[in-house]
Amino acid sequence: MKKDLRLEETSATYSRLMLNFDPKKFFLLIVDEFSMLSREMFAFVTERLIQCNIDLDNIGIVLIGDPAQILPIAAEPLWSARSYTHENKKMQFPFY
Repeated sequence: MKKDLRLEETSATYSRLMLNFDPKKFFLLIVDEFSMLSREMFAFVTERLIQCNIDLDNIGIVLIGDPAQILPIAAEPLWSARSYTHENKKMQFPFY
């Protein structure tokens, strides 16, 4: 059964998002081959966006790529695979 995750148009969250949304101020940052992106480089990118007076609340970030491919050279990757136990089942998923 597919769960409907859409916000109701009458919800306060939806109303706040629509009031504050300005397509002329919205940016979409697409990162291809994100497995090669280090945490340090991602921090540098966000610092540069702030220096350019770009509101980080108006940025959507899309990470594309295979996390099992090449890692950043001599740096910690943006993501890491971690596991946890829930109801005696070991679960594993990436953290960003």
